[in-house]
Amino acid sequence: MKSASNKPIIGISMCLLGTNVRHDGGNCANSFANKSLSEFFEWHPVCPEVGSGMSTPRPAMRLVQTESGIRLRESQSGKDRTEQLTTYCASLVQKLSTLPLQGFILKSKSPSCGLKRVMVYGEKGNKVAARNGLFTEALQQALPFLPIEEDGRLNDVTLREHFVERVYAYGRWTAFRANKPQPKHLVQFQQRHKMQLYAHDPRLAQKLGRLAGNHGESSFEDVLKNYEATFFECLSNPTKHGRHANVLHHLMGFLKNTLDSGDKQELLEQIEAYRLRHTPLAVPLMLLNHHLRRHPHPWVGSQTYLEPYPGALRHGQILVG
Repeated sequence: MKSASNKPIIGISMCLLGTNVRHDGGNCANSFANKSLSEFFEWHPVCPEVGSGMSTPRPAMRLVQTESGIRLRESQSGKDRTEQLTTYCASLVQKLSTLPLQGFILKSKSPSCGLKRVMVYGEKGNKVAARNGLFTEALQQALPFLPIEEDGRLNDVTLREHFVERVYAYGRWTAFRANKPQPKHLVQFQQRHKMQLYAHDPRLAQKLGRLAGNHGESSFEDVLKNYEATFFECLSNPTKHGRHANVLHHLMGFLKNTLDSGDKQELLEQIEAYRLRHTPLAVPLMLLNHHLRRHPHPWVGSQTYLEPYPGALRHGQILVG
């Protein structure tokens, strides 16, 4: 599902777009989101703290571990803001669940929006743990498969590409589900994604193939739920150079009777150069796609692996820095 502009709708912490909603009255404008991704994504900005009625500026807050659980308190005064924020977050997440979101970018280390690395303090002020912010926790409970990333991690080229790949995969899955699929359609969906899944986790890719093709006595709805959970578990695993090389060799095998010896050798050399980390993945991929335009192959050409997201994101150097 996409917006009226046909762009994926991505939730984002409002401060990352340059809006002055931070506790100190400022913002944390993220240049990658504002300058690069805005061409491809439509933003749905939120600020749980301001949305819950807190002022800007406002006292700094932190998460505190107490006998009754995690509490949100003002750092200096100790004033408890837990109910105010969690009540609003429950309402906000309910509304977000009705939108065709395909991902979310969150402000790192925020007690409301942080992902996994938000410091939790003891009653005496000592650091005792790290966890999700309160809004992030509610969001993940409501939308467990939604691709989520935080701003700081998007500075890493590999992590940003992984996030964008999952955003578009999530969009394909939600569109698939919205069309009331039959068993044969799940087989087709699995076949299109087969090589992309193998690049992430061959074991889970094989499991997904079995789920799509052998339903046993399970209802189809149960099969879909099981497939969905496994699909996103598979895609959450980072790809590896060796796995990409294996997939590229497999796809090249379908062209063995159409490529001449020189073309084969060139492609093999580029795949090996990628495996050895001497060249980016885009190089053997572009060469393989070039040969597929000259020698089309229906099954290979249908693979999402060849273009898991719009090519302009890669060719425009947006995901590679």
